[in-house]
Amino acid sequence: MARKILAIAEGLNLIQVSRHGFHLAVEENVPLGDALLIATALENNIPIVISNDKHVEKLARKYGLVLENPIPGDIREQMKLL
Repeated sequence: MARKILAIAEGLNLIQVSRHGFHLAVEENVPLGDALLIATALENNIPIVISNDKHVEKLARKYGLVLENPIPGDIREQMKLL
């Protein structure tokens, strides 16, 4: 199993998480994880973020990033009813 995981991991491009996320969290009053995601995308010129979080949606719109929600629209509508 470890050999299979290693084979996959060797092909990954890992990027450092942006420290600016801490400042963004304070400035925008959003959870740290959401701010780290947006700050990292901005710092590394990654134009698309994937999330279903309302804070990420707000920040993505503000900073000109494209947001992709991984949850299909019909499922999101069903979730609103719960």
